[in-house]
Amino acid sequence: MTHDPTAPSGGTRPAEARIEELLTQLGAPRPVFSDAELLAGFRAATEQQDTCDGPDDARADEDTRRAEIGADAYALGMEYSDRQDWERAARWLSVAARSGVVDASYELQALQRRRATSNIVGAARSPASGWEEPAARLARLRGCCARLHEAKSLAHTLKAISDGAVRDLDYGVACFNLVRPDGDLAVVSVAGDETAEAFMTGRVGPRAAWDTRLSMGERWGDVVFVSHQIGWTADGDGVPAWRAGSGGDPAPGTWHYEDRLLAEVRTDTGTLMGVLSVDLPRSGLLPGPWEREALALYAREAGLALTAARLRAAAERAQVRLEQQNDALQVSEARARRAMAHAPWPMALAELPPGQPSRLLHVNDSLCRLLDRAPSALREFSLEDLVHPDDLATWLRASLSRDVCRIRLARRDGSYVTTSVTTAPTSGDGAARHRGPGTHTTAAARLLITFGLRRPDRIDGHPGLARDPLTGAVTGPALRSELNRLYATGADGATASLALLSVGLDDFTQLNAAHGPEAGDAVLVEVVQRLTTLMTRPGDLVARVGGDEFVLMAVGRTYQQVEELEPRVRAVLAHPVRISELTLQLSASVGRGWARTGMTAEQLLDTADQDMHFTKTLRKTVRLSRTG
Repeated sequence: MTHDPTAPSGGTRPAEARIEELLTQLGAPRPVFSDAELLAGFRAATEQQDTCDGPDDARADEDTRRAEIGADAYALGMEYSDRQDWERAARWLSVAARSGVVDASYELQALQRRRATSNIVGAARSPASGWEEPAARLARLRGCCARLHEAKSLAHTLKAISDGAVRDLDYGVACFNLVRPDGDLAVVSVAGDETAEAFMTGRVGPRAAWDTRLSMGERWGDVVFVSHQIGWTADGDGVPAWRAGSGGDPAPGTWHYEDRLLAEVRTDTGTLMGVLSVDLPRSGLLPGPWEREALALYAREAGLALTAARLRAAAERAQVRLEQQNDALQVSEARARRAMAHAPWPMALAELPPGQPSRLLHVNDSLCRLLDRAPSALREFSLEDLVHPDDLATWLRASLSRDVCRIRLARRDGSYVTTSVTTAPTSGDGAARHRGPGTHTTAAARLLITFGLRRPDRIDGHPGLARDPLTGAVTGPALRSELNRLYATGADGATASLALLSVGLDDFTQLNAAHGPEAGDAVLVEVVQRLTTLMTRPGDLVARVGGDEFVLMAVGRTYQQVEELEPRVRAVLAHPVRISELTLQLSASVGRGWARTGMTAEQLLDTADQDMHFTKTLRKTVRLSRTG
């Protein structure tokens, strides 16, 4: 028998010792020491005796012992009730009622009323720590709520909600059901019973079924009590359930294993975030006013803690995304700076804060020579300061839409030089979209700006085509779009003199690996620059369709003129490329494709590409045969 702090100092109470002895005589499986074990042993013994067929005199002795147990248990229950030890009073009165010789239902009802009255004025008892003054119990509740806000993550908060209900609110099992984005509720944390946790965690209940259960129960203030007498009607509705025991109807005022007490967890605006379900109050009785109010207050604090945890989780995710974007931006900017350093044409890296003038962060030597200004002097200007006033609107539109435009830039001597401008974000499309119409992002976009001294008819002939940010060449998708436009506008007439030259650099992968990506980027920029010098007719364009592959679109040329263009492409690329202290020798393979009747734009591209790869394979074969 566990020592009772309220019993005389001599040890076990005589009445309890007598009941233990009688239970042993009735065939309890082992000596019973605690109150809970006495009750369990009594039930086991009586159920065993109910099924045995012994002699009449043996049964009479058993009935006598049972009557003695009932009488002694009733006396103990009333004594504990007088001393306001509600838990033990309820247990012993339940033993008396179970004996069958004492009707303790009235006493159990009176016990519930006395316990409720005692709770109203704050006098209560914790099963673990004995008597508690109102201030002590409030302090325990305050500490319980405070621990909800100490959780470091959303997962820890969800676990703390169920743990606190078991640890501090004196329930045997607690389960928290979280509302998912689709509206259904999933079991995310269970405390108090490992079997229940393994069985319940992760199971999902339909929102409609939960709404039905919350509406069918009895409202106890801000919590809902679903009695076993009506709860069975919802069996099979899909709400996860775990039964903590079995048996018949309990005495009035006591907890039934199929009873459920539900507390809604809501945001401060009333949106349902989850439902906290508790079971098996350690007192064995239905919760009184104090327990109900304590659970309701705990649910409100759980809503605040869960809201704060979600905000922290969202902030952490945003911080991770920001760090990833910053890392990508730094890598992209470093690559842009390397390309600018070796680029033969003017380039600049600019920052465009919303609603403010742009800032030139980095300029290359070619731009300094074009404008006859030192790098430090150029960085003191915004780009808007250098643009001719009449071209300012054109530049602002192009910076938003990423279109190619022609503007005039001011030189140091006050004169203006006309140049084409191509812009591209250094960290992908997302860095530039914030400057578009209808957006409200406050971050500054960083653009890689390429300036070129190109013929006006070339620029006006292909307005709005997307450009490769490194080389300034038209992108592959933009080339396909332009070809489809030509095919759609005039059928055979628009494409009768249309030809494509597919250009692939030889051994560019080995060059890039041997000298680094900076040298490789500089080579690509130089290649586009040289190819551009050959494509000067209206409608001509240079496109970069792969890492080291380019397509020249020739419009208005005869078959002979296109044949003459092919060796000129190989010759212009054969000149050595000088990058800092390096001198690199290039070669290229060229394939041709002519637009023919019935041919689609994609077929035209494939024809030129296949011809180029055939030429490249043939050149490698010849080279190998000569070295062999």
